[in-house]
Amino acid sequence: MMLSTLRKVELREEWKNEATDSTNWLAQNENLQLLSDEIGIDISLIQTEATVG
Repeated sequence: MMLSTLRKVELREEWKNEATDSTNWLAQNENLQLLSDEIGIDISLIQTEATVG
């Protein structure tokens, strides 16, 4: 078991660029599963930064 201390951070300071920072963080299996568990919806990664239109 791993314990840690929570601390408040400014997201825009931690993830300066959405496409290269937060998307890559969220695409990691562990982080995606934590979000999925928290909101109660099954989420699976299909692709990151897909082109639309």
